[in-house]
Amino acid sequence: MATATSTSARLDALVGAAAGSGGPGAAVAVTHADGVLYEGCFGLADIEWRQPVSPDTTFALGSVTKPVTALAVTLTARAGMLDLDSAVAEHLPRVVGPGTSATVRQLLTHTSGIPNFLSLPGFQERIEPLVRTSDDMLAAFTAEPLDFAPGTRWAYSNSGYRLLDLVLSAVTATPFDRALADLVLRPAGMTTACVPADDAVVPNRARGYRRDDGTVRVVAPTRRVVSGGAGGLVASLRDMVAFDRAVRRHRLVDEATDRNMLQPVRLLSGHTEDYGLGWVLSSCRGEQAAGHTGGIGGFSSVYARFPRLDAGVIVLSNDAGFPASLLAHEVATVALDLPDPDATDGGGPVPAV
Repeated sequence: MATATSTSARLDALVGAAAGSGGPGAAVAVTHADGVLYEGCFGLADIEWRQPVSPDTTFALGSVTKPVTALAVTLTARAGMLDLDSAVAEHLPRVVGPGTSATVRQLLTHTSGIPNFLSLPGFQERIEPLVRTSDDMLAAFTAEPLDFAPGTRWAYSNSGYRLLDLVLSAVTATPFDRALADLVLRPAGMTTACVPADDAVVPNRARGYRRDDGTVRVVAPTRRVVSGGAGGLVASLRDMVAFDRAVRRHRLVDEATDRNMLQPVRLLSGHTEDYGLGWVLSSCRGEQAAGHTGGIGGFSSVYARFPRLDAGVIVLSNDAGFPASLLAHEVATVALDLPDPDATDGGGPVPAV
């Protein structure tokens, strides 16, 4: 059995090799029970100012926002403020289009059939620059034909989660960023996490980068009006450790509700898909995991939890091309002493989406 010191050294070598020291960086943690087994920070949060990554550096999470949004929506359902099987039109009567017949649950599970706005032809080049308000954003996709009838197929859609943040705002009569803070972020102890306005000053915020033929370039942040509940959250490693503990200790939702959120979605045909209410369901070397990947505006991230092991893995980076999912798999294998891979291995804590 490896000692804690030797395991930490192996993890430092893994993370350090992936992140390097003079460019964009990464913050990584492995948790178990109520403690932190490993914490490592490498590289730079801001290359121009030579500011190193620390546990307090805040990163854009991208789609790791989705489990947080899903928890907030689930909490409002538990409080009797909405029915997960109610139609979108019931909560957003001003929104028109074929997708409004989909249910809140179908938005949560990517079975609504509403096209993913990022996949619409010309969205990033022609449509996104013109988006100024939520109405502009909705106009980009709500009038589009459905990709399939709600409940008949599964297809990843950021559009569903952008609608969910509007549903949450409607039922709580509170702006999405505040509703998310009240329902999840503050109860979880995520003291610096937020969904910031485009002009907000966020302490310790990392700058996002990408690599272009060996040259590191700055990536402009994605605007909140675009990302919203689909990917607008920023958080530090400390925030994510607190979130992980709150989720695993059932401080946000009770164990039965959490178990329901981790059930694979069942289509009308009876077929199931490896996605719950905001959680990607996968395995790492035979060990069941629930989590999400995220990639947005020069950032890459992964959060995965292992219910049977009572453990979690967090990888945050300000490098768009950082191999966050692969590194999470390697870190989990070493830190949690997982067995050698076999034919049933899911290939990582969570698949890229």
